[in-house]
Amino acid sequence: MIEREVLVDYYSRRANEYDRIYERPERQGSLAELRELVADWTVGERVLELACGTGYWTEVMARQALHVLATDTNAAVLQLASARDYPPDRVHVRPADAYVPDAIPGDFTLVFAGFWVSHIRRHRLAEFLGRVHQRVGAGAGAGGTVVLVDNRFVEGSNTPISRTDEHGNTMQKRRLTTGDEFEIVKNFLGEADLRVAAGAAAVDFEYRDLRYFWAARYGVRGDA
Repeated sequence: MIEREVLVDYYSRRANEYDRIYERPERQGSLAELRELVADWTVGERVLELACGTGYWTEVMARQALHVLATDTNAAVLQLASARDYPPDRVHVRPADAYVPDAIPGDFTLVFAGFWVSHIRRHRLAEFLGRVHQRVGAGAGAGGTVVLVDNRFVEGSNTPISRTDEHGNTMQKRRLTTGDEFEIVKNFLGEADLRVAAGAAAVDFEYRDLRYFWAARYGVRGDA
């Protein structure tokens, strides 16, 4: 099974237990800060959300965004995302491939990816963000905004790293309540990683380090 299929299979099997990760007691303060930050950064925006999962962050953004198109390739998580209680006519959920955001139709001012870029191999991150820039920057006719959030590695709270490959990608072995075990890519990125991958297209780069999470926001030049 190729890597992408492994990731899809993993999240399909994990769908019904995924949101338990947001219940960890030690993360509640940091999580509240992150929710507030994501809400503030998406006020009045037309959001394309990539790899929306169960819709946890869709629900956070839907309170103040003009509209959110929540996308994922995974039917199991999309079913859960569709069942959440959103403001009327504010959210649409549909299948789409996060690796090719430039192929998703619609009029967006902001692209959001929550806990997704950590699953992208390091050598592909710049390519992925380049596609995001095309979707919200030059490809959209004007500069837009990118918001990324993900995990920081905190010993004792995160699943241990099982190995690191020759390219610096870190792996974790994840065990589900069913007993199924998967090894997945989980890179714990920092500000320098993101700045390099975003490249010259990024302007007004802002990065926040929280205890258990990080968040980044930047604009995309209209001529990117």
